[in-house]
Amino acid sequence: MTGGPGTGKTTVVNGIVRAYAELKGLSLDINLYKDEPFPLMLAAPTGRAAKRIMETTGLPASTIHRLLGLAIDAQEYEPKDLPDGLLVVDEMSMVDTYLFRTLLAALHPGIKVILVGDKDQLPSVGPGQVFADLLRSRTLPAMELRHIHRQDEDSSIIPLAHAINAGRLPADWRESKKDRSFILCPPDQLARVVGQVVGKAATQFDKADVQVLAPMYRGAAGIDQLNPLIQDILNPKKSNRTKEVEFGPVKYRIGDKVLQLVNNPDANVFNGELGIITGITAAKDADSKTDELTIDFDGNELQYQRSDWSKITLAYATSIHKAQGSEFPVVILPLTLGARRMLRRNLLYTAVTRARDFLILMGDPRASKRRSKPWPTTAKPRWSTG
Repeated sequence: MTGGPGTGKTTVVNGIVRAYAELKGLSLDINLYKDEPFPLMLAAPTGRAAKRIMETTGLPASTIHRLLGLAIDAQEYEPKDLPDGLLVVDEMSMVDTYLFRTLLAALHPGIKVILVGDKDQLPSVGPGQVFADLLRSRTLPAMELRHIHRQDEDSSIIPLAHAINAGRLPADWRESKKDRSFILCPPDQLARVVGQVVGKAATQFDKADVQVLAPMYRGAAGIDQLNPLIQDILNPKKSNRTKEVEFGPVKYRIGDKVLQLVNNPDANVFNGELGIITGITAAKDADSKTDELTIDFDGNELQYQRSDWSKITLAYATSIHKAQGSEFPVVILPLTLGARRMLRRNLLYTAVTRARDFLILMGDPRASKRRSKPWPTTAKPRWSTG
């Protein structure tokens, strides 16, 4: 099943899960399954995406890695025995060839599988574009949801996203709306203005809810330049007593937002997950005799020794690719023609659909209009549409 934002994917998944439970005489109360595995399995590629499924369905969900029992250092992988039942995999556009092959190896005829995602989002960071290829192959029953339900008179983000996906921009896209705005800004001033907008947004929203997304790491308004700038605005070093450690060009402070860069199934933290630094322990006070960071990933608190710091980075600004599977109350999206090679339609579409409540587009309007056509397809899938 595929569909854009607001088309009802979550509602349909909820209906399928509950209808399946009713037909099979299964209880949705996980507490009743003390010694038995829960037969309704919900999974996603990242922890944040899995958490969103739990919040919207009220049922347990996990990452695909944890569902399969994948360990990061395993030399040989033996598929984990999965129970008979229903498996729903969300955010399938993020699943690469290796992970999908591993998932298939763990399946058996007693499992009904439903793959859910948005075919128009960016493909997986890893090799392959599994979800799009499966739809294009016409080998599986498929449905595309097209009617927009999550929309009212005050909403303009979702219609904008669908217009971008259709290869056009509405005539009023640069006009200020209740939930989005556009700020015209030359490239050499963009980073400074992004900082000003972030500072103002942080006075109206929780600063953790404000996320800057950018197409590139380098450049006038690239991620590498924006992160330290925004850090000094949202989490400045107030005095010499402020705890701070350095790792190459990066400085970390308590309260910093950070991004996990690699999968670590053993610690239940995965590439693309956001955390907050809650503690800094100096080497002289640590049992490991090295500096340590304590990072909280949505309640999963982990210790990072200095040798592990290459696995994280500041996350006040992140790439659009890393934001897949996530949703933020406020998204600030700076665009310049310097990123012209990256500005494909699905990149802009993915960025816009990360915004839940408010979207701020900034920079050169010509960058927003520069949308290459999606990759050509040789055949159209025979979808049902709803």
